[in-house]
Amino acid sequence: MEESEIIRECVTYKNEAQQIIFERYFGKMMGVCLRYSKDIEQAREILHEGFFTAFKTIKKYSFDACFENWLKEIMISTAIIILHKNRQAYLIASTVNASKTKQTTAQTNNQLSDEKLESLDSETVLHALQQLAPAYRALYNLSVIDEFSIKQITEKLDLSEETAIANLAKAKFYLQKNLSAFI
Repeated sequence: MEESEIIRECVTYKNEAQQIIFERYFGKMMGVCLRYSKDIEQAREILHEGFFTAFKTIKKYSFDACFENWLKEIMISTAIIILHKNRQAYLIASTVNASKTKQTTAQTNNQLSDEKLESLDSETVLHALQQLAPAYRALYNLSVIDEFSIKQITEKLDLSEETAIANLAKAKFYLQKNLSAFI
């Protein structure tokens, strides 16, 4: 059965079709969720909420778009919603020390060469990423890995452009710092 047929069956809430989609995209979407989460439990929460939202809104899917990208966008949005729910526990830093952070980040980037970073396995990088504060983790993922523009990021995270830029610099700094422990 072709993917478009499976998706059409999901629109009518057929469990078998939903199971096929879940099994087909579980691995890739879990990878996305792990990048945005602090641990496996939170990743599972994001994944299940994301699939629930996808199946609930699948009628809105345009068959002109890539289904995997549509599903990935839902997972990212779900991760951000969960981040916002937990926002009280993690305050997003202000831009007061933005220039100092940019200097420190530049110094750290010079310490870790691309060759050293490339030598790290994906599990090590994921572990270092998961150690970041949730706001930094989200910013880093959105900007560096998922390649959203600063404007898109500010809309998704409800931040000013200055705060997003400053916190992205801090996220890169802390990720480099976390990774340096493994080199």
